[in-house]
Amino acid sequence: DVSRAAIVVLTFPELERVEAVTARMPTQLPYISGLLSFREAPVILAAHEKLRHRPDAFLFDGQGIAHPRRMGIASHVGLWWDAPTIGCGKTRLVGEHGEVAPDKGHKQTLETRAIVIATGSDVARVPGIDVDEKRIVSSTGALSLPKVPKRMIVIGGGYIGLELGSVWSRLGAKVTVVEMLHTITPGLDGELAKQLQKILKKQGLSFKLGAKVTKVDTSGKSVKLTIEPAGSGEAETLECDVVLVSIGRVPNTAGLGLSNAGIETHARGRIVVDHNFQTNVPSVYAIGDVIAGPMLAHKAEEEGVAVAEIVGGKSGHVNYDVSPSVLYTSPEVASVGKTDEQLKEDGLAYKVG
Repeated sequence: DVSRAAIVVLTFPELERVEAVTARMPTQLPYISGLLSFREAPVILAAHEKLRHRPDAFLFDGQGIAHPRRMGIASHVGLWWDAPTIGCGKTRLVGEHGEVAPDKGHKQTLETRAIVIATGSDVARVPGIDVDEKRIVSSTGALSLPKVPKRMIVIGGGYIGLELGSVWSRLGAKVTVVEMLHTITPGLDGELAKQLQKILKKQGLSFKLGAKVTKVDTSGKSVKLTIEPAGSGEAETLECDVVLVSIGRVPNTAGLGLSNAGIETHARGRIVVDHNFQTNVPSVYAIGDVIAGPMLAHKAEEEGVAVAEIVGGKSGHVNYDVSPSVLYTSPEVASVGKTDEQLKEDGLAYKVG
């Protein structure tokens, strides 16, 4: 009975199959947690337009709250039990309801007490550079190159660009990183960033910092990039076999109908929420990459647990000051808490060592 649903969850875009399901949790799944119960109320997982493979599960067992492992809406749980499919296709917000337009059958409106938007993020694009996932690739395409390129240029010196760039470097590619800022890994502690850059240079990576790409030419056998200093100076041309575009990610909210529903967003498209993850539309909540904060899976996972507790009438909270981040280069770089630069900006006294 769709009208009795407790929550509609608009879930991840990067999986592989579009589904919208209702589900009740079976009695014996003790390893799945982060669960709240609404008696006689199935949860509906309404997949976004790009969702494929399987939706993540947000489960309700009608028996109470269980937290053997803290896994929330963002947990890759999947559907391991019988769950009737109610729709397969695009979803969007219509007022304070969810609308599913199935590939087969009639459009359905899902009436619910709360909607949680958790549609994740997509690769940020560089204007004028078309990603074909062959010679100009995103982080997705960089995972499936048919062979090791002799030369690779990475546009963007952030976490993902350095992780993938260092992998291909260790496999034999000559990797050059082009970054508009004068430092790599924005947001990482400044001293750690300097030491990491030194290590990566010794491993064979080269860096063009304070530079921007102004033109990409794919007409020849090799890809030619024109780069210019971010300030002033002469342009230069670099050649490579593969370009990895890795300038960050953007919230995946296109097609959700946020403006039609009256949901407020920031200038960069992230959804505005309060401390309870509630939007300016009282029945709509948002978590993960679509709201402010680092785009990290474990951050979204904790927010999923918290919003489940809040919607269920409990108290949910996420302590962002203890949220760790890891850069999966070799060696790996891990950090937690505030950096020197942040403490100085906040005017807080601190000790180093």
